[in-house]
Amino acid sequence: MHQQNSSARTSSVRVRSIRRSLNAVACVVSALSTLVACQPKSDAAKTESARAMTQVPGVRSTPLPVDAPSAWSLNEMGYGPIVAGMTYAAANDSLKGALKAAKNANLAECDYVTWEGGPAGLGIMVVEGKIARVDVGDNTDIRTKSGAQVGDTEDRIKSLYGNRVKVTDHKYEDGHYLTVRSAIPTDTLHFIIFETSNGKVTRMRGGAMPGVEYVEGCS
Repeated sequence: MHQQNSSARTSSVRVRSIRRSLNAVACVVSALSTLVACQPKSDAAKTESARAMTQVPGVRSTPLPVDAPSAWSLNEMGYGPIVAGMTYAAANDSLKGALKAAKNANLAECDYVTWEGGPAGLGIMVVEGKIARVDVGDNTDIRTKSGAQVGDTEDRIKSLYGNRVKVTDHKYEDGHYLTVRSAIPTDTLHFIIFETSNGKVTRMRGGAMPGVEYVEGCS
């Protein structure tokens, strides 16, 4: 009987010892897990995380800047930060001095300036020291907010702008002027004008009256 009681006590001591050991191991594992979780990601982990982000449809690891030229479009007000009505100096500041006027340019009356490093085929008209309009010639990469571009048919322009389009005969070519009024009913100053020849857009411009309507530009 004495031997049985002694054996039981020994077994109980072993069980408690095992439990204490298991508890100690669990604490160590928990501490290590917390330590790892608090450690900064390695470069490899960061790279993998960024890669995973770019693989999610519709998510960019680096957002497209809102002032990037690829995000700009021609509209009734002008193009990107170049807005009809602002002074030439203000427009030039917004483009960090990229607007260039010829030495004999007459910006006090009417003349064009160029945008150094800007999109090809773009002309900027300045009237009385202020931006009057932005012209797009031989460039099919620039579009309006509605998606119109040089090379489009007259029918496409009409389908894009509906009853906002007024069609008049072209002064010099076998074509038309498609004048699109602003989507704001109270705005009777700003327009987009598409010039066409043989049914297709050859040039387009956006800006304020009266400059936007000058057929010969500053000539």
